[in-house]
This record gives sequence, C-alpha cells and structure tokens, in this order.
Amino acid sequence: MRLRNWGMMKLEIESDNVDSPEQFKPRKHIRGVRLHFLPESYKGKPELYQDIEYVKVK
Repeated sequence: MRLRNWGMMKLEIESDNVDSPEQFKPRKHIRGVRLHFLPESYKGKPELYQDIEYVKVK
C-alpha cells in the first residue's frame, strides 16, 4: 500500500513450506507477520522524517 507523500507499507508473512495449498493451515504454518514502513524520499529525507533515526532490531 502506498501512502502519497509518506511512503509505502509492506506486509510480510513468514510460514512453513507445505506440499500443496490444501495442506496449509494458518494457525499451524504461519510463524510470524511483520509490517514494514518505507518512507518516501526523493532527495534526502522529507521534512516529516528529519529527526527520525532508523535502528535495526535483532
């Protein structure tokens, strides 16, 4: 999903592999869900993000 003048959000789902779609059970096979936000930038950081620091979480 793109938010104009803000950035983009991306959903990531981590799951176990299964041999066929019929075998997939969400409660059993989904291990994690993450929402990523990627700020929009043309040249440097937009004013909205000037004081934000990005820290990688382990």
